Amino acid sequence: MAKENHTSEWEYPVIAIREVIRNAVIHRDYSLSGKDIKIAIFDDKIEITSPGKLLPSVDFSDMEAGQSDIRNKILAPVFKRLGIIEQWGWS
Repeated sequence: MAKENHTSEWEYPVIAIREVIRNAVIHRDYSLSGKDIKIAIFDDKIEITSPGKLLPSVDFSDMEAGQSDIRNKILAPVFKRLGIIEQWGWS
């Protein structure tokens, strides 16, 4: 009886999944109690949702250009110091 060679292959780059999860943690609105970051894995996609609305200082139409703002002004610099994130966008 021959052994099958099972190789794990990721459909999405692991680095991209890590980045999305980091963003969900950093941009989460922690003032909303009883709401969690959710990760849903489907056959054709992964959805990661983070509680909170878009900040008023961020223009939705400029998001593709890299516009960003820091919701958690304490957490983001700590993540940067720890090397978890490299930088954040401009505001």
